[in-house]
Amino acid sequence: MKRPFGVIFSAILLFLGSLFQLLMAVLMAFSGAWWERFPRLVCTAQPRPRRFPVDAGFMYGLSAFFVALAVWES
Repeated sequence: MKRPFGVIFSAILLFLGSLFQLLMAVLMAFSGAWWERFPRLVCTAQPRPRRFPVDAGFMYGLSAFFVALAVWES
């Protein structure tokens, strides 16, 4: 039995969405590592009060969240 076009198309879109989420997870983990290693090179502007702390732990947490979303999608 041949699958309808819509089923195949939605499966392809879901797979591409999962790959995108994994890419975002890798980029967040890389930026967290960069933030820890070179904190002064990340932002050279004058410091200003922040509404919430952004540090490497936050980026690692977002990376884990993106991995969880990618696993849940696929």
